[in-house]
Amino acid sequence: EGRLQFACADLAAGDDDANQPLQLTSSMSELRVTAVVCNGAKVSHASAYKDLRAVNVFGALRCFRLAVSVRARRFVFVSSIAAVPPRPVEADGGGASFAPITPSELLSRRDDGYGQSKAVAEAALFHAATSSADGCTLRIVRPSLIGPHR
Repeated sequence: EGRLQFACADLAAGDDDANQPLQLTSSMSELRVTAVVCNGAKVSHASAYKDLRAVNVFGALRCFRLAVSVRARRFVFVSSIAAVPPRPVEADGGGASFAPITPSELLSRRDDGYGQSKAVAEAALFHAATSSADGCTLRIVRPSLIGPHR
């Protein structure tokens, strides 16, 4: 109770089959899972969408299905700011704010394969979460550029 448990899986192992179950390095069947965090991706800003789809889109969907299968209450998908199409910032009193992004806006991004793969994954997860009656809520976080420690 109240502990963090890590389970690793190869997100590319199922290729382009989102229904292929993840093969985990440890069993989650005996645990009471409250949340699943999917932080895996193939990061390559030089690759085409088709080369990133298996890991970044179908791997994310397999992680969501894992969360549902273990009855997790929350699924957190670590996406990327690269998924968000460029848009103006709206003035909000003394600061700035961003209007919510719709799945159709996400899919309008077409300039790089990595950003597109993350946008498609977000839209697919949104659809899976809203069309499912399992009670697993979706949260998406979009970190900005993450680089190596120097």
